[in-house]
Amino acid sequence: MTPSNVLEATNRDAERPLAWCVMTKVYRVTVRGRFASLTESQRSWLKTHQAEHDLFLSNFTEEGSLTYEPALAFFSFRREVRFETGGDEAEALLASTRSAEDFLKVLRIAHTPLRAAVMDMTAMAQRHRSE
Repeated sequence: MTPSNVLEATNRDAERPLAWCVMTKVYRVTVRGRFASLTESQRSWLKTHQAEHDLFLSNFTEEGSLTYEPALAFFSFRREVRFETGGDEAEALLASTRSAEDFLKVLRIAHTPLRAAVMDMTAMAQRHRSE
């Protein structure tokens, strides 16, 4: 599309945003914590399912993925958050931390306070393209 075509499309469709102009913001959030007061039943379940939660097999997903090592001391919860409009790092951190808490609550697993770190994948891709 040439600059003049963009201008024409913008003028013609001034009432609605152009679909190709919408930028999706992508954040990858890692929430970390430590298991607390695990019962023997919980330990057994976690050890039985540990292969499914191996760090090297996990991905950043929309629903989040729990990873932990066989020693059952620490865990991480990896989540990818996408915003079509608005949304920032703080919202991605909050949403991911809540998601991790909900996930652990469903499993009835106690934990220490959670810490989270976010990576702005959109900004990283833009920096890479400009180099």
